[in-house]
Amino acid sequence: MRLRFWGTRGSLPTFNSDTQVYGGNTSCLSVENEGELIILDAGSGIKPLADSELVKSIREFHILITHMHFDHIQGLGFFTPFFNSECRVNIYGPASNSEELFKILTKYLSPPLFPVRIRDFKADLQFHALPRRSLRTSHLSINASFVCHPGPTLGFRISDDTHSFCYIPDHEVALGVPAFPKSAEWTSGYELAAGCDVLIHDAQYDTEQYPAKTGWGHSTYDQAIKFAELCKVRQLYLFHHDPMHSDLKLEEMLARHKDEARNTTVSLAREGDCIDLPV
Repeated sequence: MRLRFWGTRGSLPTFNSDTQVYGGNTSCLSVENEGELIILDAGSGIKPLADSELVKSIREFHILITHMHFDHIQGLGFFTPFFNSECRVNIYGPASNSEELFKILTKYLSPPLFPVRIRDFKADLQFHALPRRSLRTSHLSINASFVCHPGPTLGFRISDDTHSFCYIPDHEVALGVPAFPKSAEWTSGYELAAGCDVLIHDAQYDTEQYPAKTGWGHSTYDQAIKFAELCKVRQLYLFHHDPMHSDLKLEEMLARHKDEARNTTVSLAREGDCIDLPV
C-alpha cells in the first residue's frame, strides 16, 4: 500500500518562494494498492494528481471527502476522469443520505461558483453518504467516524490485511480539555487512530497561536503529538500546514516539539512524498 501526498496545506493554496519544500496545494492524498486508487479529499492537490500518469490506466475511482469546507473540495471540478465516459467515480462524504451529499456538492459544482454542472460530467458518478457503514473495496477496508471540527467532519482509517493508516486532516482534538490528554475513551478520534501504523493529522497551529483560535477546529503540534502517543501510533505526519507558515517556520516548530514524542516518529507531510506500508 503506497500513500502519496498531493496537497498538504490547510485553508488556502499558498504558492511562493517560502512554500517550495512542503508544498502549497490544499488537502489531497492518494492510496495505491494492487491496482486500486483511493483519493482522500479533493483540495487543489487533486489537480496535479489528475494530470499524473497514476490515473491514466484506472477506470474506477473512490474519492473520500472528510468534510465540505472549501479547501477540501475546491479541486473537485478539475478531476479530469469526470469528463471520461469510460470512468466510474464513487464519491463518499458526510451526509445523512446520498441525495443530500449530491445536493451539497451541487452547490459548488454549478454556476455561479463553477461553470460546469455535475450533470454535465460524462463519467458514471455514484454518491455514498457516510458514516453509514464500513466500506470494503477489492483489497482494502475503510472505516469512517466523526471527529471534532466545525460542520460534519469525518476521519478515515484504511487497512489491508496487515497494516493500517489513519487520516484526520481537520481535528481539534483538545477542544474543551485544558489538560490534554485525558482518558482515551473520551478523546475525539481515538478509536479511529488507535494502534495504526501511520497517522496523518491536523497540526495547523503552534502552541502560542491556539488560544486566539480555540474553537476553529484545528490542533497544535504538541496536541497532535500527544494524540499520536495516546493512540500508540508508530509514525505521525503533521498535516494541514497553516497558509501563513513558511517552510522554515514549519521546521522550526517541528524542532521545538519533536522531543515531546517518546514512542512515535514525527515528520512533516511534504507534497510529493510517498509512504510505503509497512514503514
